[in-house]
Amino acid sequence: MSGRSDWRAGAGLSAVGALVLVVGYAMVRTRQEPGAPAFLELPATYAEQARRHDVEARRQDDLGLRAEAEQTLKESINLWALVLASQPGNIEARLSLADALFLQGDWVARAGRWNQAEQVLDRAIRSCQAVPNSVRGDERMTRKCIQAFDRHGWIYANLGQVADACRERARAAEAARALAVDSRREDQLWVLRLELDWAEALMEAGRLPAAAGVIDRANRRLPRLGDESAFTESELELAATIAEHAALLQPPGPEGSAHARELLGLALGRRQRRVALLEQTEAGSRDLRQGMLLDEALARLARLELTVARSLCAARAFAEAQSHAERALALDARRVRLHPGSHAARADEALARVERARIAAAQGDRNKAAELLIQGANTLENLHRDNRIDALLRENASLALWALCDLDLARGDHASAARDVTRYLALETPGYDEALESAQFLCRAIELARQDHALSASARAAAIDRYSAAALAALRTAVDRGLRDRALLATTPILSPIRATRPFRELMETLEQLNEP
Repeated sequence: MSGRSDWRAGAGLSAVGALVLVVGYAMVRTRQEPGAPAFLELPATYAEQARRHDVEARRQDDLGLRAEAEQTLKESINLWALVLASQPGNIEARLSLADALFLQGDWVARAGRWNQAEQVLDRAIRSCQAVPNSVRGDERMTRKCIQAFDRHGWIYANLGQVADACRERARAAEAARALAVDSRREDQLWVLRLELDWAEALMEAGRLPAAAGVIDRANRRLPRLGDESAFTESELELAATIAEHAALLQPPGPEGSAHARELLGLALGRRQRRVALLEQTEAGSRDLRQGMLLDEALARLARLELTVARSLCAARAFAEAQSHAERALALDARRVRLHPGSHAARADEALARVERARIAAAQGDRNKAAELLIQGANTLENLHRDNRIDALLRENASLALWALCDLDLARGDHASAARDVTRYLALETPGYDEALESAQFLCRAIELARQDHALSASARAAAIDRYSAAALAALRTAVDRGLRDRALLATTPILSPIRATRPFRELMETLEQLNEP
């Protein structure tokens, strides 16, 4: 039996064992004292104990006593199970059990125990659905079921089970939509959030037409919330995200691109109003949460500005694209000033520089692009050096250095390209792609060096030898990291500068041996 099964079985035996003792004790008391209400009083006693355990578990968690809090919460869950064993129609107890299971699921997920969290949510769903016929259809239980489906979808998404995540998100959204027909504004908001979760799960699964359909329904529901000028900051963010996703899901072609830019403009206006609202609230406030909300809103606005910039750059509207990229850079620079110790803000500012560099390169201003790329790549490389376990930082540093190497070569600067390739390889990203790309960069550097008549013949020969040795070393690294495609190395034109060398032929022989069954 697995550890997870032991955990569930252990909880179940504990509850059943306790229930036997409780029922036995009650029956003895009833026989000894005819008419005594002991059996009826016990569930109420256990419910009160469970409530106290709920409060105590949260208090322990607030104090950072995570292990104690989890144990106290388990005891609360067992107590609520005892109440329901004797009173299955007790809706209040069933709702409380679901809330306790939700909290337990959140805590074990927070600890990275996603499989255990999925089991906890399974139990919550079964409990919500196990109501007796006499109380079936209770709206509170239906809402709790919907919450359980939504949380289940979140857990499946974190487990990488995209099909299961789509299914649970769909169950939540469709059940909520059926419940909220012509209902109050709060319910319309609830449905919109669930539909957005569902659409994002479909996008993650690559089911873009289905996602577009869900987003379209959400867009049609949005006017039911009333005048946008009265929206709260969270409602503006919801409306902005719906418009942004609708833009990303537009079909290709001139008409789709034009509509996408229109939707992005709508999303941009909503995010700008959200920032303005938060700035008014945050002004003079010492509430840390308000400061965090403003930072998050500024970050989202900056990312959207970059999305708009990319869209305009693709349409060759370079001046407008540059303007949006500059605004994104200014927003992230503001975040760095507000939170100088925030690695996230510094990384976002560096990425905005990389995006601005791409626009400059598309405009033909390679010197400006190089200046921005060097700044962005240096920051991301330093952040990665300080935090080597952050895979996203490493990936972003890799993307920036790749762009810098490519730009070095486009500018004809083979010496800078060779130096930057060394930095690119030093990131030690998993897999062989970066090592293979490094070899290809260095082969391009060889071709440039051959044509560099500003160098003496001996200096050219020395540079070519250095780049050839580095390219072959990068290829060996790629093979060490799993590259096995011999045909790729034998036919890729870009590797022709080193293909005739003896080390390359030896590497091909090594690959042939590695590929033998």
